[in-house]
Amino acid sequence: MGNSPQKTTQVYELEEFFRFINYDFEKDLENIREICKLTKTRPKDSPTKFFMDYGSEQPFLIKALANKINAKSFFEIGTGRGTGSYSVSLENNIKLVATLDRIPHFFKQDTAIEFKPIKISQRSLHKLITFKEKYKIKFFHNIQKPYLRTFYKNKFDIAFIDGNHTDENIIKNDIKLSLTLLNKDGIIIFDDYESKSSDRKFAVGAVVDEYLSKGKFYSYLIEFRGHLFNKEKKEKNSGVMVVSPYELI
Repeated sequence: MGNSPQKTTQVYELEEFFRFINYDFEKDLENIREICKLTKTRPKDSPTKFFMDYGSEQPFLIKALANKINAKSFFEIGTGRGTGSYSVSLENNIKLVATLDRIPHFFKQDTAIEFKPIKISQRSLHKLITFKEKYKIKFFHNIQKPYLRTFYKNKFDIAFIDGNHTDENIIKNDIKLSLTLLNKDGIIIFDDYESKSSDRKFAVGAVVDEYLSKGKFYSYLIEFRGHLFNKEKKEKNSGVMVVSPYELI
């Protein structure tokens, strides 16, 4: 990625962005809904029937970006429960998904399925996913970063950074790792970017702003939470920041 003066970030609401890239989220709704049932809910005191909650827009957006650039490979920092990786794996052109997390794949965590509390490992969740595309995914632990740098250098079309949001040094190191693994045309997606510095809860915005200032990038802030589901809570001035060496729109 270049080293010329910074370009202006373009800001889009989610549905507007989908129109520009000709993506129809409803064609993926049934499949991503099934993934979110298993991986995207939080425990509720009075569990209710499953619904697509606030923030469930994210996997549609990540999958849409993979489709837009005809990506064949996807790298993620911050597996969580795998929502992003499972969703992207459904994209026909995707051949490889590699996802990295600080928590071992076999370690049980307190979480939820369909809003009901459960203690389960990522490995056990993987068994519950019914889509055969899940076998495109390779799970890595943080101690395997040297392996990734050696065997996956310049291999990926997309890097999605959704790990630590509060420690600037960790975020900067995540960027360095992603740049090592991305090919020359690869794009980076940052979760939880907040455009107003005075309102920032996370360190992501400051780190990304510094990164953008050092190169000639095309950057796009896509506001998404509450833009498809729970629209009364529609979020502004934050979302994912997409950084690309070429123009996407």
